[in-house]
Amino acid sequence: MNTDQEKGNHNITIIGGILRIAPHHAGKHFGFVNVSGLRISDNTIEGAAGDFMAVLKNCNNVSITRLQWSGSSHHGEDGLHLYGGSNYNISDCHIQSGDDALALTVEAPDNTVLENVNVTNCSLSSTMASAIKIHAKSKARNAAVRHIHITNVSIVQPALNTGHDAIRMLDESSEDDKVYGITLSSISIDNSGGPGTGIRASGIDQLTLDNVSVRNIQGQSVWASGKSRNHTDLILENILMTDQKPGSGPGITVSEANRFTISTCAIHNPAAHGILVQNSSFGILRGNTVLGSPQSAIRIEHSDQLTLTANVLPMNQSTVTEVGDSSGNSYDSEAPADSANRTSARTESAAGG
Repeated sequence: MNTDQEKGNHNITIIGGILRIAPHHAGKHFGFVNVSGLRISDNTIEGAAGDFMAVLKNCNNVSITRLQWSGSSHHGEDGLHLYGGSNYNISDCHIQSGDDALALTVEAPDNTVLENVNVTNCSLSSTMASAIKIHAKSKARNAAVRHIHITNVSIVQPALNTGHDAIRMLDESSEDDKVYGITLSSISIDNSGGPGTGIRASGIDQLTLDNVSVRNIQGQSVWASGKSRNHTDLILENILMTDQKPGSGPGITVSEANRFTISTCAIHNPAAHGILVQNSSFGILRGNTVLGSPQSAIRIEHSDQLTLTANVLPMNQSTVTEVGDSSGNSYDSEAPADSANRTSARTESAAGG
């Protein structure tokens, strides 16, 4: 811990070391508050003690590299948890935890804005929760989570006792735009251990998912919802979904979105619809491939001003379906699949397939 957690300290460096849990020990391995210029590298943790392995609160200019952290398997035992602060660089780390492996949150009135976080070349897993959580709670009245860049990350979720999302992003604040500017690229997710969505985003603006692979999901691969208010500037590109388990939902769901793009995604053998769009507008679905869908390859519910072009869809009678008050949607005239089997502007009940 830093000595002056109220006023803060400067320029702390920790290099190397192995931390093991001693008998009857409880608490965090690292606890830094209001530190400017913090460096932690080449460190090993073996076991957690009923608490976070590390918490960094309202810190600035932080470098975290080459960590090998292996915790326990219980709730409340996060790996690396950031509350507020700015200019974090996290790279080349392996973190396995009971609770969230990497948490980027604002949760209390004294949290500052959490911004400018870069995570790269890491492997993350959690036995009880999410590998990555990005979260703004309503109590963090003056804080937000913004400008987060996560790239080249591998996530393998082992056997979970409860259903959780490999990546969970939530804005539970009472105001709009508390979580925005989030980019996830070159992400690999294997959720074979148990139930849960691959990526869940609720109320997130300016969200980009690019070059993401999701496999062995017992749930939806990607589920982006506006949380009863339209989220804007959503981009889903180059998402590959394979081996979705029976009984799961659609491959990709976008709900309550205003201005969104789903492009060059490949969804193989989804458990339900390949792509589901609900209560959204001004979207582009371009160059996506859906194969082996037991229901509609693309299903549109109560959505308008959508453009569908150059999508490669299966040749069946439910290639594209529209439900309810869906209008102003356009489709390209030359479909890679048999255009005669495309059923655009088709109306059916909300419970229909």
